[in-house]
Amino acid sequence: MFEMILNHPLFGLIFVIAIGFLIGRIKLGGVSLDSAGILFAGLAAGYSGLKTPDVFLLWGQALFIFAIGMQSGPGLVAAFRQYGRKMLIITLPVLLSGVGVTWLIAHFAELDWSLAAGLFTGALTSTPGLAAAIEATGSPLASIGYGAAYPVGVLMVILFVRLVPKFLKLDLNKAAIAFKNESSEHYPALDHRNFIVQNPAWVGRSLTEINFTEMTGATISRVRKDEKSIAPAPNTVFELGDLIKAVGSTEALDKVRLLVGPETNRKITFSHSYCAKWILVSNRKNVNRSLAELDLLPENRITVTRIRRSGVDFQPGPADRLRLGDRLRIVCHTDQFDWIVKTLGNALNQLGETDLLPVFLGLGLGLVLGNVSIPIPGLPSFRFGLTGGILISAVLLSRLVRTGPVVWSLSPQASQILRDLGLACFLAVVGTQAGSDLGDVLTVHGISILGLAAIITLIPMVTGMLIGRFIFKMNPLTLLGVLTGAMTSTPGLGAAQGLTKCSAPSVAYATVYPVAMVGVIILARLIGGLM
Repeated sequence: MFEMILNHPLFGLIFVIAIGFLIGRIKLGGVSLDSAGILFAGLAAGYSGLKTPDVFLLWGQALFIFAIGMQSGPGLVAAFRQYGRKMLIITLPVLLSGVGVTWLIAHFAELDWSLAAGLFTGALTSTPGLAAAIEATGSPLASIGYGAAYPVGVLMVILFVRLVPKFLKLDLNKAAIAFKNESSEHYPALDHRNFIVQNPAWVGRSLTEINFTEMTGATISRVRKDEKSIAPAPNTVFELGDLIKAVGSTEALDKVRLLVGPETNRKITFSHSYCAKWILVSNRKNVNRSLAELDLLPENRITVTRIRRSGVDFQPGPADRLRLGDRLRIVCHTDQFDWIVKTLGNALNQLGETDLLPVFLGLGLGLVLGNVSIPIPGLPSFRFGLTGGILISAVLLSRLVRTGPVVWSLSPQASQILRDLGLACFLAVVGTQAGSDLGDVLTVHGISILGLAAIITLIPMVTGMLIGRFIFKMNPLTLLGVLTGAMTSTPGLGAAQGLTKCSAPSVAYATVYPVAMVGVIILARLIGGLM
């Protein structure tokens, strides 16, 4: 039985992943490899002759990239507007320094240009780049160079990502907070205050006639008349001495004070007839529907004072559309509460359910997009390949949110599972494949070729780090995502994302990766053309 287990096709995959996770938990100097430990386990297993099913390489890569695209898609446009130019400026010298170092090494070490092209694409872990190098050279030396440099490139990028933040003493927790604050710049922090109506112009006028929200930018969530507290409605009429509770930004609440009257510490407590509660959007049937479409409006004595999305609170309007996982602060009559809960869901266990239909539809679309030929003047047609196609598919679908009954959203739990499972399978197969070829490469070319590959990997990353950190003062987590994207390194992104729970590395990676992939293909053909 034991021999049967050892010969099972899945044994190698399971063994490498399990040992890799154990290695990843070991800390040296406060640094651990986490999921990158799977790569080291795979290298050792592959070198000793253990095999893993090749199909899990593509499957793992597809799941990991799809989860990353779905996570980073919603924030991608904002990130590109804020950092896009800087990201691309950093990417260009990363690629050019890589090709420059490759040219110098090939020139002074008198390497065959076909071998040099392979080293360049392997150091930048670009399989599409290798295909371009083979097409340009027609030589098997390109594949040999790629085989030598690829495991070195993967390892060096991972070690760079894990060690450099420690070496530079970068506070990644502070960087995550900064990224969150930067992401919420368009949504000022919301507060609430109570005010006494002392403006005679309000007397006898309704909320609709006053145009309160248009004039102040705030929302009234409660009104107290004499000893009775009510939820506001468009026909609520105000009198002197009424109390109101307003929700909005600091600037908006200052306008309320000038328009209404002074602030007060007097409480506005609801009776049993009204309630104010947070409700979770977990009902997929109503995702991407607006507050107006769901009748969550003051006309129905329902006031949504704020929406909390990805940790950011913002003040909603009738046209704002809901996303899976949003939390709404709702003021309503107690008789309406059950209906609102049924409409929105408010079930955490429901949110954790994974609908696999959009996952497989998205993967299928990515496969199609990745195989579409794009003509480039003076060069053979270009394809984004599996990684690029699935990344584009996931980003587009995450922004589309919904198509008919299909909701293009993943809960945080589902996204985490897909990402971790995909990365584990990908690293296990990559490691064993690289480990199995390592002995032959060393026999033919010696250990020096690994050193050359390490130089081609490190110089571009150091160049990008210096420019991003000391010239552009970029957020460290965003910068790590830019560097891994510029190096087209999926395992590197896994290492960077493992450092934080925020999406900064993923968003930056998704922004840079397509440009870097095209750049590597063009530069690989350029090196190959020097032979």
